[in-house]
Amino acid sequence: MAKLNLKYSKNETGYSDGAMVEDEILELVRDNGDVNITELHNVSWPVFYHLSNLRENILNWYPFKKDCTILEVGSGCGAITGLLCEKAKYVASIELTEKRATINYERHKDHDNLEIFVGNLGNVRLDQKFDYVVVNGVLEYAGGFVSGEKPYEEFINMLSEYLAEDGAILIAIENRLGLKYFSGAKEDHLGELFVGLNTYPGNDKVRTFSKSEITTLIDNCDLTIEKFYYPYPDYKFPEVIYSDLGFNKVPLSYDVHSYDTDRYMFFDEIQMQNLLAKEKAGASFANSFLIDVRKKNRVLEQNEEDILYVKINANRDDAFKICTIIYSQDEKLKVKKRALSVEAIGHLQQMGRFYQQRNQVNHSMFLLPTQMVGDDLVCDYLEFPTMETVLLNKEATGDKASYFSILHKFYSMLTSFSPLEIDSYSKGFHDIFGPGKFEKELEFTSLSNVDVLFDNVFYKDNELVIFDYEWFINCSVPVKFVFWRSVKEFYAKHKFSKSLVSETEIYNIYDITEDMVTTFYKWEGCFSANYVKMLDKSAYRKNLISLSNVQTIFNADNQTANLYVDTGRGFNDQEKCQQIYDCSSEEIILEFDIQQFTNVKSIRFDPIEGHLCNCKIVSAEIDGIKLELAAYNAFPFNSKGDLFITTDPIYLVQGNSVRGEKLKIHFSIQMVKKDQIYDQVLEGIESELASRAAIDAAYNQQLSKITSEYRKVTRENTKITNEYTKITNEYTELANDLQSTQNESKRLNSELSSLKQEYQFLLSQKDNLFNDYQAVLNSTSWKFTKPIRYILDNLKVGKKK
Repeated sequence: MAKLNLKYSKNETGYSDGAMVEDEILELVRDNGDVNITELHNVSWPVFYHLSNLRENILNWYPFKKDCTILEVGSGCGAITGLLCEKAKYVASIELTEKRATINYERHKDHDNLEIFVGNLGNVRLDQKFDYVVVNGVLEYAGGFVSGEKPYEEFINMLSEYLAEDGAILIAIENRLGLKYFSGAKEDHLGELFVGLNTYPGNDKVRTFSKSEITTLIDNCDLTIEKFYYPYPDYKFPEVIYSDLGFNKVPLSYDVHSYDTDRYMFFDEIQMQNLLAKEKAGASFANSFLIDVRKKNRVLEQNEEDILYVKINANRDDAFKICTIIYSQDEKLKVKKRALSVEAIGHLQQMGRFYQQRNQVNHSMFLLPTQMVGDDLVCDYLEFPTMETVLLNKEATGDKASYFSILHKFYSMLTSFSPLEIDSYSKGFHDIFGPGKFEKELEFTSLSNVDVLFDNVFYKDNELVIFDYEWFINCSVPVKFVFWRSVKEFYAKHKFSKSLVSETEIYNIYDITEDMVTTFYKWEGCFSANYVKMLDKSAYRKNLISLSNVQTIFNADNQTANLYVDTGRGFNDQEKCQQIYDCSSEEIILEFDIQQFTNVKSIRFDPIEGHLCNCKIVSAEIDGIKLELAAYNAFPFNSKGDLFITTDPIYLVQGNSVRGEKLKIHFSIQMVKKDQIYDQVLEGIESELASRAAIDAAYNQQLSKITSEYRKVTRENTKITNEYTKITNEYTELANDLQSTQNESKRLNSELSSLKQEYQFLLSQKDNLFNDYQAVLNSTSWKFTKPIRYILDNLKVGKKK
């Protein structure tokens, strides 16, 4: 378990990215430890800067002695502390502020060999000497936390007190005369153009040094510089690192973008760096230094490797993190690939196996011999130009025929593994490149090296020699896919060069269609994101403003418009057009040549960079066909156009019709000062409120009319309801009467039925009696008694009288 020592803390605040940023980082590392930045989404640039493992590139290749001890001064949030713990037996890390020290502790508390001291270096007391003292981006701030007339010398003297006799102080710092500051980058610490070149006027808290200045500074401290290294693009996120003897071994190429602020590009910085290197002046204008400082008169170690050049590929999955080192040993130049993680050793071993397998096959391709030495993959260094260098030379001399001849030789090499197969898709292919297939037939080659870029191939005696076997894969791949990647990367890398042959022209000659390119981009995206798991920081890039006409710099009214073209990789600075215009004009018409872009998915128009503005698009068209541009991030309430209260105004194309050659945009624009924003926003809100008030008034009037009609209808409805109720009651009463009548009818019908039955019975009785009566009348007795009855009847009549 690491230790957090507060004994020397005096609650200094010192340098900070802001309380909110550091609180956010602290919360992240408390929850996740040494968090993998690739697992976080939508983090801010300061968070990415402090937590990205790419910061370790400054020293992850450095040959630290085994079982060494390291003193890290100014560890910050622990950007490289974890790396140092992996390299050393014991690490003492000193950080001025408690919050940053706590962040470092939370990230690396699982390291038993780490002790973090909180406090100023001048107050901390350690009772041992160290093999290495690491000062990464701290020396330049010594004027702010070391007192005295010579704070920088005093600071280095304090460092040397802790240095073992055969130890080294490793100092990483910007070069005051870095070429990027000449070419348009702002000074890293103060954020202003040319302030370092002008020796920091009026500022005594921060400063950097030129090569001669820091050499003198070190010498004044009774120390000596063992070696200068030159990290590019800088020491914060190095991609390549050179020594003085390395400049003539590999052409300079690196990411020129800025990630914390917009920057200009007054000239082609990469081209100029290579010209300076050719003139033996590259070191003086390197953007940063990594300085190996030793005590004077130290005893030199024998058989040390002299490192000339390092290329670091750490923006990948752990299984593929490696670096490539050109070094001199026993007066021989060698190249070795070294794993930056335990998992990546298997990746190097796989490269060795692929070389052995491919070298035993008969074909017209030459491979550079290589072998595993321990855990490193080693080969000889050859003094041959790369295919990239040769193509650039042909371009510079205008030798178009030779340019195409070399491309044809390269394409023929890709097809040299015969027989070629049609649509040889396999499970291995889909595991790496995703499930997609191209809709038409493609020829597949068993060469299966998807990364034979032009700078990975030597051009020797009109023959091509492949010297990088990193991305040989276990499946066949389409010939045109491999060729397209090589061409595409070459043109993306040299986008500032005036091309002798356009990228589109090459695709047309080799029958690589737009639909094919769309599929290829998808395959490459899967390969990069899902297989290699590349860490892409391009989403944090700020605007890169290229100035083709130097005179425009001095016109305050001249502004830059950027047109970004999405060809399947999203909007990026490699695929854009720029136009400089006079924003004082009432109306502006810009034309952009977009025929160079193939497979266009969408278009984004940024009318101005770095300013708040009020912009109105009058019209837009591609080759005469109308195009709709919609404001993406404008203030919603503005009747005079699109008010952008951001310094990065954006319009996006509406619809899918974005093919063509010339895009013309007609617009007007006014820059808005910050002190005008309140009035314009207020005006916009008031205008919107007035508009909404008018709408509300009309609505209320209509509502009142509808309410009156509603009340009238309600009254009519009430009347009808009452009538309905009355009728319903009468109906109910009649229904009841009907029911009673029906019941009475049933009763009477029942009685009638009974009476009918009784009547029938009486009729029957009558008939019986009549029959009996007739029988009596006809009987003898009746006849004989007739006189008697006569007498009786007369007696009755007489009696009655």
